[in-house]
Amino acid sequence: MRDICLFGDKTLIALYDTGASHSFISFAKVEELGLKVSKLPFDLHVHTPHQTVMTRSGCRQVGFKLEGRAFVHDLICLPMVGLEMILGFDWLSKNQVLFDCFEQIIRFIPEGDSGAVITVGYYLNSVVLHCCGEECQGYILLTTNASSDTQGLDQIPIVRNFLEVFPEDILEFPP
Repeated sequence: MRDICLFGDKTLIALYDTGASHSFISFAKVEELGLKVSKLPFDLHVHTPHQTVMTRSGCRQVGFKLEGRAFVHDLICLPMVGLEMILGFDWLSKNQVLFDCFEQIIRFIPEGDSGAVITVGYYLNSVVLHCCGEECQGYILLTTNASSDTQGLDQIPIVRNFLEVFPEDILEFPP
């Protein structure tokens, strides 16, 4: 699903992507909007349908509007063609966004709040921390064992209790 996103008096197309763990903005839009770029303290490898891209650039606490509501979020910079902004699962869960596929609408919970949505708390893969009196967006990254040692599903706590729901092999985790 796509939406029109406002950055001051400029617009761009935002893609809501439940399959993306992080939120992204294209380098071209960063330059056009004059956003300040910060160096990430780590290399982030992003798996796209065509390739794996490594980035160390991000824009902290970017303010924008969607559906008349103000939001603030950290965005990772990526060289994207055909896409301007991707709002991933970190942003969707932080802002309690619900997709109603039957009605083909998106709901922001709590509804009716017209102020900036800056939520402090824990979410599935993102956390907002207070550092020196300022809010900082942090990320919890999932990793996998790349060595040749294989681990069976019956060796993973919780998973072993529900083997009927998991396939024989989990080949990869979503980005």
